[in-house]
Amino acid sequence: MRVYERSHQVGRRFNDDFQGLENWSTRGDCLDELRAHGVEPTWWSVPFSQSELRLSALRAAVVRSPRPLFYALRRGAAHPGSLDNALLRQARAAGVEICLGQRAEPSAVQIFAGGPSGRPVALARGLSFALDRPEFSATILCDHLAPRGYIYFLVAEGQATLGTVQVGDLRGSTQRLQAAVDAVERRWEFRVPATAAAWAGHAGFAIPRHCMRGRTLVVGEAAGFQDALFGFGIRTAMLSGALAAISLSGGQDYESAWRSRLLPYMRASRLNRAVYERAGAAKSLLWHLLKSSPDARPVLRRLYAHSPIHQMLSPFVRAGLGA
Repeated sequence: MRVYERSHQVGRRFNDDFQGLENWSTRGDCLDELRAHGVEPTWWSVPFSQSELRLSALRAAVVRSPRPLFYALRRGAAHPGSLDNALLRQARAAGVEICLGQRAEPSAVQIFAGGPSGRPVALARGLSFALDRPEFSATILCDHLAPRGYIYFLVAEGQATLGTVQVGDLRGSTQRLQAAVDAVERRWEFRVPATAAAWAGHAGFAIPRHCMRGRTLVVGEAAGFQDALFGFGIRTAMLSGALAAISLSGGQDYESAWRSRLLPYMRASRLNRAVYERAGAAKSLLWHLLKSSPDARPVLRRLYAHSPIHQMLSPFVRAGLGA
């Protein structure tokens, strides 16, 4: 088997920034599900069972669970334990030939994983830097600093990532990031060093009608697999890739597989996004639900299950969601 990577290194669009592997949308642990598909979690990872959720940087709630809410991962080529480098090593150990710096036409490959496609809907911009503080996670919901999105601040093992995610209106991202830096510096009393590594990336949210282009199976963000509410797309990307590989080896049909495993999640996340944007009390309600729960995982899991409530609301918001 041969993999073509158009860049000369894996994870080129990342810069040692932290990203989250969500662990709330299913009862079981996401790492166990990945293992069941042959992907071993050999990458650098820090589990977070507690996180701070703030409304406009003022009202703070501690969101907690007895089990990890998410796993912090490092992205890019700089750190040997990054998700990108770990998957590269696993592929090579399995006998896969990795052709770095080589581009292949999408129609000429069996699986296409070319990253975000189509019109950008969300933009993430941030900084990564050394910070000597205990492990910490915080999310701020503030439309002034991150329109229809959020700010996140993660610290683990002497490293920190501070980022903004804005949805819809992608203008002014540099200025919004600086305003977010100022707000976080004031609240937690530290200074982001001038040597901080900058990173940026865009994403699109779409439920695909199908994930085949001719005989090519399309996976990950190239297919539109992404959490429309808060943008946690790593899990769906890896699962879609695993399902495509199983299909090529003679297992379940890929279209049937992704529709069974990923489509209910995608539909629920799209509806969550619509309610989040259109209902003025949505942020406050989410904040209160998570603050009052001793275990946030079941609360979040219900949000991502395509439940009868989702089905009841779908006709009212479908016009603005697409397929």
